[in-house]
Amino acid sequence: MGQSLHYGVYLLAGFLVAGVALATVGLDTTDTPEAMLFFAAIGGVFILIGLTKFIIKKMKDVKEGERELRNKIAGGMLDSSTRQQAVMQRSQQQNRPHQSSPQNRPQVIRCSRCGAPNYSTSNFCHKCGVSLR
Repeated sequence: MGQSLHYGVYLLAGFLVAGVALATVGLDTTDTPEAMLFFAAIGGVFILIGLTKFIIKKMKDVKEGERELRNKIAGGMLDSSTRQQAVMQRSQQQNRPHQSSPQNRPQVIRCSRCGAPNYSTSNFCHKCGVSLR
């Protein structure tokens, strides 16, 4: 599959074609203004293609960033404070409130052996492995 043109090329071509066509109609230098309006419409189509490619590219960039973040978290490359900052930034980028309200947070219990905090739904300590039930 061949490489696709950058969205900027479509936008530039669209604005140039539409601008020249509309300027020519405005100057009344042609005998067929309908033809120039046709070229203006073609320029508009190029602008729409460019904008669509731009939106798709931005959506792919966001998904790729989320995938990289998940891989870092899964690989243990982020400590808990960095992980929480990354999650907050991602939720702010998506323009939606963070879902970690006090009602949604799981209860935390302490391990009787090592004192590590664990979710109340856990059966074993995440640090030392002792049974919590």
